[in-house]
Order: sequence, then C-alpha cells, then structure tokens
Amino acid sequence: MIIKKRGIPGAFAGLASLVSRISESDEMFKRIKSDYKNSRAGFAGELKVDNYLKELELKMPYYVLQNLNIKVGKKEVQIDTLLIHPNFILVIEIKNMRGEFYFDPVNKHFYRLNDEGEKGRNEEPGSAAKSVDNYYQFISS
Repeated sequence: MIIKKRGIPGAFAGLASLVSRISESDEMFKRIKSDYKNSRAGFAGELKVDNYLKELELKMPYYVLQNLNIKVGKKEVQIDTLLIHPNFILVIEIKNMRGEFYFDPVNKHFYRLNDEGEKGRNEEPGSAAKSVDNYYQFISS
C-alpha cells in the first residue's frame, strides 16, 4: 500500500516552464534544456518503478513511501522510494541512465560504464545530499 505518493518534482516543473519560455539564442538555453531532459528522464524512471511496485504481491502487508526527505542530524537524506515490510526495509534509489551502473565501495561513489565501455562517475546535481554516508547514518539510527 502506498502511503506517501510521489508528486511532480518542483525542479522538474520549473525547468519545464523555463525551457518552454527561454529563447534558443539565450546563452543558458543548452544547459537548461539538458537539465530539463535529465530531470524528465529521472522522473520517468521513478514513475516506471512506481508502476512495478503497484504490481508487487507480497504475502504480508507492506507500505511504500515515495520521495521521502528525512533529517539525520544536521543533514537531510532524500530517498526516492522506501518499502517497509514486516521482514525488511528496502531503500530504492532510482536511476534512469544508459549503460552499466556500479558502486565503488572504496571511494563510496557510483559510476557507470557507457555504451562504449568507458567509466564515468555519476555527477548528478544534488548527489552530495544523497551521499552514502548519509544513508549509513539513516540506516544505523
């Protein structure tokens, strides 16, 4: 059962409005358009996972919280989806990217291999707020 539904992200709505109004000749157009496409892809990925979770059939009751912000000490942790079941808690960080996606436990960051097999670090805006250390603090508290 979904008890906190995902809304349209404010940044996505703002970028959608801005990209439709800004002139292509504006020096910021390419960056705004790129940010909008990335935001749109991310939101589409979240909606796809939401649809899969609607079809989930577990024998015991479970709860889903989407787009959850939790304060941990002085930091805030944003969780795309949190599934709470009597036997487990699942934190789902959703990415809608091409290529193979990996986690480097030594350097504590995500990276991906693109279609050409090249390694690149995930430089998603706001990723500092989603640092692995914040997740560890959240899970261990």
